Amino acid sequence: MPIFWKYLSKQYLKIFFLSILSFISILLVTRLKEIASFATLSNNIINIFLFTLYQIPFILPIAISISCLISSVLLFQKLSSLNELTALRASGISLKSILAPLLILAMLLSFFNFLIASELTPKCRFKTKELLYEKTSINPIVLLQKKQKLSNIKNSYIEIDVKHGDKKANNLILITPNKSSSRLSLIYANSLELKNKNLIANEVTFISYLDNNQNNNFDNLIIENQKKMITNANSISGFIKSKSWAMNTRSLPIRMLLLKSKHEAKLNKKNIDRADIEIAKRIAFALSAFSFTFIGASFGIQANRSNSKKSIILLCILTLIILSSFTLSKSFKQKPMLSMLSYILPQIMVLIFTAFRLKKISRGEI
Repeated sequence: MPIFWKYLSKQYLKIFFLSILSFISILLVTRLKEIASFATLSNNIINIFLFTLYQIPFILPIAISISCLISSVLLFQKLSSLNELTALRASGISLKSILAPLLILAMLLSFFNFLIASELTPKCRFKTKELLYEKTSINPIVLLQKKQKLSNIKNSYIEIDVKHGDKKANNLILITPNKSSSRLSLIYANSLELKNKNLIANEVTFISYLDNNQNNNFDNLIIENQKKMITNANSISGFIKSKSWAMNTRSLPIRMLLLKSKHEAKLNKKNIDRADIEIAKRIAFALSAFSFTFIGASFGIQANRSNSKKSIILLCILTLIILSSFTLSKSFKQKPMLSMLSYILPQIMVLIFTAFRLKKISRGEI
């Protein structure tokens, strides 16, 4: 391996890993709300740590791609500003030879990115849901709060005044449809307290409807008042908590996706959650690591001072085209072929455009 290959690879990887660490730090800051919400559901430190760890692979596919772009741009801007690129080319080294170590690294990173998007991220998504729905010691007071995704209470009105870190609550009002009839049921509790794995409720009132299977012109109501109730908290949580959760295509590894794609092709299914669209998405994420390295290397080269601003503008435009294609493809889920083309085609077009530009640079036309 030539010495300048080692030098370029070292500089490229140094910036790459610094960028990855920055993206992971930003991710953890933006996910603090979800992590804190999970911490209220689980009293197990290991589960909280695992939940935090499982968040990292969600951003890695796009973080690796953007880090490749940043690394290649900064590296070639440094080589241009310090005239190292000019020295390399003056010594008879072609532009292809200079780009070769970075493109080889980019291919390896693309393969690594594909493994993360296809295997690690789906597994972490599955484990995250498993922790949320099965591995938590659920606090029923938390489940009764608004905007709680784990709650199985649907189409109901809930009011609760929570105090003392979700261990106590006052004035619980729960109005929920009665599944056995077209009436409503009401539960009121003056105070709730979680103590020694038991839920203690004071001054509880139940109002429900009794169906007597007769066509009368009146309702049969049951009104029950209890001064104090003590119930196992896990039993209440098991009743309130959602019993199951669906596993979508994003949580499937690549082998299962391929099998699902073949099955959908045989049945000619036209559902929105298609496996072939998810496969195209993961391929696009893998390809983006190579694409962004190639783009960054091309537009990081400063052939002359007047051309630097134009190169940066073109670099931003091409980057936005690729990133927006990931978002645009989601709106074409009803048209699978168009969605798959939206993931892959923009990157191919950008690579062709970038290759022509590099060819002009090597000839001295830019």
